[in-house]
Amino acid sequence: MQPWIEEAKKNIKNIVEYLTVGYKKEVQVGFIGYIDFTDAKQFDILPFTPDSSAFKKFLDGVKATGGGDAAEDVCGALKQ
Repeated sequence: MQPWIEEAKKNIKNIVEYLTVGYKKEVQVGFIGYIDFTDAKQFDILPFTPDSSAFKKFLDGVKATGGGDAAEDVCGALKQ
């Protein structure tokens, strides 16, 4: 799973860079990562921020863990 996550992170960073540098626009970016229903820590959350550097740093810390177990809590993430 980690290779796909790394590619998604790279593309997200490129989009943010394109908007903030290419178009010189201030954008609010945030992140909600969701994990299995049964995991103690289900969500990695960064509230919306105009600080694209803080967003990119947070994104760098996102890692895939676990696997082969309970379903991911997609609906819970949408609720967050």
